[in-house]
Amino acid sequence: MEVFVLSVILAFLGHSLHNIGQAGQKIALSTIRRHPIGGKLFWLGCSVGTTTSFLILLAAISLGSVATVGAMAGTGLVSLAIFSHFVMHERLTWKHVVSIGGIIAGAALIGFFLGPEQFVPHIPLLLWILAGGIVVYIAAWIGTRGRSVQGMVIGSFAGFLGAYSQLFEKLGTSELDLRAGIGTFAGGVLRNPITLVWIALSLISTVILQFAYGHGKAIRIIPSYMATYIVVPVVGGVLIFGEALIMPQWFGVALIVAGTVFLSLQEPKESRRAASKRELVGAQRSAS
Repeated sequence: MEVFVLSVILAFLGHSLHNIGQAGQKIALSTIRRHPIGGKLFWLGCSVGTTTSFLILLAAISLGSVATVGAMAGTGLVSLAIFSHFVMHERLTWKHVVSIGGIIAGAALIGFFLGPEQFVPHIPLLLWILAGGIVVYIAAWIGTRGRSVQGMVIGSFAGFLGAYSQLFEKLGTSELDLRAGIGTFAGGVLRNPITLVWIALSLISTVILQFAYGHGKAIRIIPSYMATYIVVPVVGGVLIFGEALIMPQWFGVALIVAGTVFLSLQEPKESRRAASKRELVGAQRSAS
């Protein structure tokens, strides 16, 4: 029970650090022109934070259920929304508050109830689903060329690969015990060839997500990415590794997915106006 709770806490910390780090990177890139040294140092610090988040999530997955850790991804957006409110001074509307409440309630349900613990990997199914998913997404990518939904398809593809990397993380750490010591655990991870697989999937996912932004609006791409990123580890953990979630936890997953999509779709009017103003100012500076 204590290990499961620790896994949930680490998942929350890892996802939160990842999302806030990504936001910080965007802020840093926008300030590099005005403050080259400070902007680059801030970007470097945020990059260290996002890298650290992957290590924290790896620890969370090794200790607990990949389905649980995957479902907790939505909690990172809660931390990001709060960070944006207090640091970037973006207004939280009632819709944001409802979304955040739903995600927190879902996370509480997942963390409070403890499902049956088991791990029975089905390696062929793991590989077949990955291969089938790639084929389906590439076909959908080609089939939606020139359509408004293509960005959403590409974003979902990125979410699928990023989420699938967590399944390989679980497989690669299934025989390691973090409680034996960080050095021992890290050595086992580095020696395992599966590590190369989940690192490659994570990197490819990041590249594809950046590519998706050129084929649609972020307000449509991010929800499709996040929804897939949450659902795939949950379904994969159950089908591929034999993990089990009890009914209240499934309800918690549904709350997190709904809250995540709803939160991703919301963009305060002040933020949009501020962004438009910044773009106008930038255009004026470029013209001069």
